[in-house]
Amino acid sequence: MMHEQRMSTEKTMQIRKQQKTSDYNGFLTDLNTMVFVLNYTTNVMYDAKVKLKPNQTFLEVQLIKLAQHGGSLVDTVRGKSRPTHVSGVFHDYPDISSTYVLARSIIETYLVTYYLNFDNIPADQSNFRKLLFEFAGLKRRQLFAVTTPEGKKQLKKEAGEIATLEQSIKANTYFAKLKSDRKKYLLSGKSATEISIEDIIRARGILNQQFYMGWRLYSNFVHAEYLSTIQLKDYLTDRAALNHTLMAILVDQIGIFTFQINDLLNNFPSCKFAFNMLSVEQRTTFDAWSKLAESRLLKQP
Repeated sequence: MMHEQRMSTEKTMQIRKQQKTSDYNGFLTDLNTMVFVLNYTTNVMYDAKVKLKPNQTFLEVQLIKLAQHGGSLVDTVRGKSRPTHVSGVFHDYPDISSTYVLARSIIETYLVTYYLNFDNIPADQSNFRKLLFEFAGLKRRQLFAVTTPEGKKQLKKEAGEIATLEQSIKANTYFAKLKSDRKKYLLSGKSATEISIEDIIRARGILNQQFYMGWRLYSNFVHAEYLSTIQLKDYLTDRAALNHTLMAILVDQIGIFTFQINDLLNNFPSCKFAFNMLSVEQRTTFDAWSKLAESRLLKQP
């Protein structure tokens, strides 16, 4: 135990040193470790046939989505060989635009996973959130243009599911206590969550303004807004600024992965048992980053 604590302390010192020098290569290795640990614990849940609560129907799929995004983020930061205007000449350069898009999706995938599965709220509210999430998604798909017989058949089937979900929502005790105008809005299917992403950030206890501003900034690249054009132009001509930005992104994203893994370790004993079977290096890397993320992003008691 003392050996692991010492290794965790040494890893923390290494992380802080790399932050000062904007040397993000080691952080890519650490992010890969987090992606592995998340995949590992998710597979343990599946193999152990862990009993999930009614509101946790979509948990395993969301975990896989998060892990896939994390793996792709490693690739975009490292950069891929791209052909240039010179025949046979390739250029490797970090794909900052795709990195921002993935970072935004990682944050929101985690926040919605937390909102649906781990937020400390009464059971009837948790079940309502799951029902609303499914209801809004299916209702939105009814607006899609469908031309194939199979597609039309699927929409008809889902129309019946929407009706059933609506009745379940109306019968939910949490929903019954809401004001009539709020009920009407939620049953319109315009929102898949009862609170905004900003509110979920606060509910998770993330008060770091830099993290919040980063999440907002990423949307400029997701929606191809003017600000993204200005920033991309700067990054293409200033590698030092690009390296600093990539470092900041990786620090936040690794932190998000530690939050997700901790949610699993704190709620599923089989995940905790399996985690203890990992190598000392993997555990100490996780421990160092977990403590860093908590001190940097979460509100303190």
